[in-house]
Amino acid sequence: MKNTAQLSSYLIVIAVFLVSCAPEKTHPNHPDWPTHLTMAYLPDEEQPGRRLSMYESLETYLEEQLNLEVNVVKTTLYGPVVEAMISEKIDIAYFSAFSYLIASSKGAAESLVMRQGPDLKPRVYYSHIVVHSDSDIYSIDNLVSKGKELTFSFVNPASTSGHLIPRAHLEREGIVPEGTFKEMVYSGSQHGTIYSLLGKKVDAAAFGSANLKKAIRSGRIDPKEFRIIWTSPAIPAGCTAARKNLPESLKEAVKTAFIEMETQSLETFELIQSIYREYLDEGEEPGGYTLCPDSVFDPLRDLTKSIKQLNML
Repeated sequence: MKNTAQLSSYLIVIAVFLVSCAPEKTHPNHPDWPTHLTMAYLPDEEQPGRRLSMYESLETYLEEQLNLEVNVVKTTLYGPVVEAMISEKIDIAYFSAFSYLIASSKGAAESLVMRQGPDLKPRVYYSHIVVHSDSDIYSIDNLVSKGKELTFSFVNPASTSGHLIPRAHLEREGIVPEGTFKEMVYSGSQHGTIYSLLGKKVDAAAFGSANLKKAIRSGRIDPKEFRIIWTSPAIPAGCTAARKNLPESLKEAVKTAFIEMETQSLETFELIQSIYREYLDEGEEPGGYTLCPDSVFDPLRDLTKSIKQLNML
């Protein structure tokens, strides 16, 4: 995983270097704004082309709304994005809730907007601990009692639903994964963790409800193949955040651009909607964007203080 993170960092540096070679122009109305913005994104694990199309459309939309050059760069992990934002190589990025906590704890990021759910409230999702349907494990107590025979998988250390939340629950119950299971692993991605479980490469796993819904809706997995033995309380979805030391007027302009997207560029808005629908139940409709105050993440911030085996990168 370390090598992957290093590669992601190098790719960001190369992409940002190429962007920085462009001739600089002062913004006609905001001389304190940077000459361009660099926005990072993580590709979709199974349909990278669709996610790229979404960000290319968003890139064009933000350029029009801000009258400022915007450049999109791809990375594969949140950790390198945090480091790139600290070193002012990335200006805007989407973060999961936990990765945002990491970025904000280092003074690098400030939350701007987040997605609304079908009820038009800030979007939430859940963490699950799951076993294969033919397993004889039906509860966390079962899981712990058989722990020395089992391989348990988290997603990756910076995952909210695939690490932070389920680890916090286990530790509150006096369960330290490193000493409870025969082996504890990180599968690297949400979908990778789901498929590792269904392929019986691991005996139990923690991952997020949104990615599970997407895998079911796509027909790649059958609900009869697995059993959920624990579900978390609601978790706030991630957010789009900006480098904290960007000019306040620019951060406000970015917020406005996202919130007004449906009326300003229906094409971009509908492209984003089509991707988010895949993470919802059949028939549910995603909302647009809403303001995301940093305080939304305070419950998770408090939670991190209680976890022993936690690396804030």
